[in-house]
Amino acid sequence: MLYVRLIIAIVAAYLYSFALGKLKFLPPLKWLPNNFITGLIYNAIGIIIFLYILVWPYYKEMKISAAGKKKNATELGFVFQDGAFQPDQSLLQSPILKRGYRHSFSEAITGTYDGVEILLFNHNYSEPRTSDRGDDRFFRTVAVFTMPDLILPEFIMVTKSVGDRMFESLFGNGSIEFETDADFSKHYALASPDQDTVKNIFTAELRSAFTGSDKRWAAAGINNQLVMFTDSEYDEQLNPEEFVHYLEKTLGIFNIFKSEVLRLSRRVDNMAK
Repeated sequence: MLYVRLIIAIVAAYLYSFALGKLKFLPPLKWLPNNFITGLIYNAIGIIIFLYILVWPYYKEMKISAAGKKKNATELGFVFQDGAFQPDQSLLQSPILKRGYRHSFSEAITGTYDGVEILLFNHNYSEPRTSDRGDDRFFRTVAVFTMPDLILPEFIMVTKSVGDRMFESLFGNGSIEFETDADFSKHYALASPDQDTVKNIFTAELRSAFTGSDKRWAAAGINNQLVMFTDSEYDEQLNPEEFVHYLEKTLGIFNIFKSEVLRLSRRVDNMAK
């Protein structure tokens, strides 16, 4: 849509310039000191028209989107924060939030459900292109789930693409492979300093939650927080109508994580007795 608006704005500016060229025979405005000032005013009007056509639809779209998200969040008992947002520094230590450069954050939604603290926010960042100069801009809606008594092992899971293979060796141990699940190992790179624990948590049910989705995902565990977002396209930020489904989907995945961590913890306790 941005490219469409840009084309329309350029065409409008061209037509305006063409019209001014046809009106050159008109005398200068009497109340202006000279033709130079008259030209500046005409050019300023053209720039205003160009920016209005380019920026106003985007601004209006953003305001409508924010209003829709606020409505959905309020109906669920959540709090919506429009505008700039700055995550805690501890959260920013998660490797998947360090990807790229030119990071910015906005539109946070916070709330508690079934004892789980939930945070959703928009995260934008850039990465260099592999084929030519310049960079690509990525737009994500990040979901963070926190339970004070739930200690997740540190891990990172990303899509297995050329740009993400560096994450396979992030912890110095390479990627965790699942010999009996070729589909998961084909699409995802999973790394952790505690490979055995993470491999036990990533059961068939949890792996299928990712591979059975129509989206690709990025996820990471840090302290007692699970950080995750869809990672399929350049722009993955939520529209208002997608909010409830996205929250249900990510919360469902977190609940699988929670049950697997608790199961593993109980098994360790029983072995210690």
